[in-house]
Amino acid sequence: MKASPQIITRDFLLTPDFEVYCDNITLAQGCEGGISIEGPGRVWRDSDGSICYELHINLDAASRLSSCLKGLSFLGYALLQPDRFFDYSAVSLCGHRLNAKHTLPHSVVYSKSGAFVQGCLQKVDCAFGFENRLTSSGLTISESVRKSEAHEARTEEELTVEVIFQGELPFPCNDGSEFSHTVAGRLVNMRSQFNALVLEDGTYRFMMYHDTGKTVVQLVLPRRLYGPHTGNRIQEALQFALGKRLFVLAQDLPQSATCRFCLFSTKLVKGEGRGPLHFKGRVVTADFQQLFLKYFAFVNTDRDAFWHPLSAASLGVVEAEAASLESKMLALGVGIEGVVRHFDLPGVCEGVSNVFLDSVIKLIELVGAAGLDQEAVDAATVKLKDLKTINPKRKIAQFLKFKGRQEALAKTWSTMRGKFAHGGRIPPESILDAEICYSKCLSLLHVLVFSVIGYGGSFCDCTNGDQVLAQWD
Repeated sequence: MKASPQIITRDFLLTPDFEVYCDNITLAQGCEGGISIEGPGRVWRDSDGSICYELHINLDAASRLSSCLKGLSFLGYALLQPDRFFDYSAVSLCGHRLNAKHTLPHSVVYSKSGAFVQGCLQKVDCAFGFENRLTSSGLTISESVRKSEAHEARTEEELTVEVIFQGELPFPCNDGSEFSHTVAGRLVNMRSQFNALVLEDGTYRFMMYHDTGKTVVQLVLPRRLYGPHTGNRIQEALQFALGKRLFVLAQDLPQSATCRFCLFSTKLVKGEGRGPLHFKGRVVTADFQQLFLKYFAFVNTDRDAFWHPLSAASLGVVEAEAASLESKMLALGVGIEGVVRHFDLPGVCEGVSNVFLDSVIKLIELVGAAGLDQEAVDAATVKLKDLKTINPKRKIAQFLKFKGRQEALAKTWSTMRGKFAHGGRIPPESILDAEICYSKCLSLLHVLVFSVIGYGGSFCDCTNGDQVLAQWD
């Protein structure tokens, strides 16, 4: 591990094995009568990507904490109220403050002189900011990018949001960058790479580039369009366009944010999905730009949800790629249903005609007056009431018919969704057919999202069973 320097820098916190020593770390419960402990310690990122902490406390504090944790484990962590969790606050040797919420220590290790408390943090807020990345580490984007950044002045104030991802992500590039290293005022090293992508739509300006094992996405947007979860929306849009689970190392937020720099644990479920633009290694830059911008513009209108409902549907599909085929198919079925239920689709009627509705009401009255077994009457009434609305299967069929696609795909999805929602298993001889069904329904999810966000480019189409490069409009 790399011990913390006298002054903590942004680059230091982004190293995969940083370690910060702290004068004081405090863990405190927010509930009335909750315990609070404090002592010196350290925080670091381990080889799995988790952000870990450790603090040294006396035996009395260790005894109180152990009793508290035993009581919480007896209740069950999933049932705990938010104020039963601990808030984490640390002050480094150089005076920088690191804060985190909603954490629980996972062990108390006793020694002769006291005890050590250990735990993990999902998100760490750094109560201090850094200089802009492009000026602090010698990175220089080429002339065309600088022109894009310095284009015509706008009348409204703009903010900059930056998200740093783990790994060098495979997005199509349209520009390059140069990295220079200077010692004592003398240039000792310079390298150039074709590793940058610049895209804008008149409202949002994005710049993506690779930087020593990381991918940096910088967004410049009007203040009126900035929300508390804009950093998450960048991740959501890039995640859908690439079709894979992304791991965020940090977010660098505007000066107006409560906390400017946030670190994240990257120990999560690692699912590798099948992106909508993946076609035998071929990705068209213009299509990627359109898809990314359209998706981001759509989800960024939601200022409240931590994770946009549209992204939640597709994320579940990507994460399930690390599980069994049955789990993948169930997650895909649920994801498609989530898109259909929550968003408007072209060519879909949200309700039935008045004549049809009157007929259903009369049928319900006739069933109730037929003198049948009450349990049978109740079951029939429930089924008839379902006819008053358009169910997801009928919505999908109407959508596919409107778009000139195979309506049978709606039945394929419904069968898959129903079978695996009730614990269905795939026999070995049917695995190939199940994979084909999964590919068809995955393309169905993609075209549903395309229609919601207004995308109109090419994509990898498997709705007919074969992988072809198709055009969506």
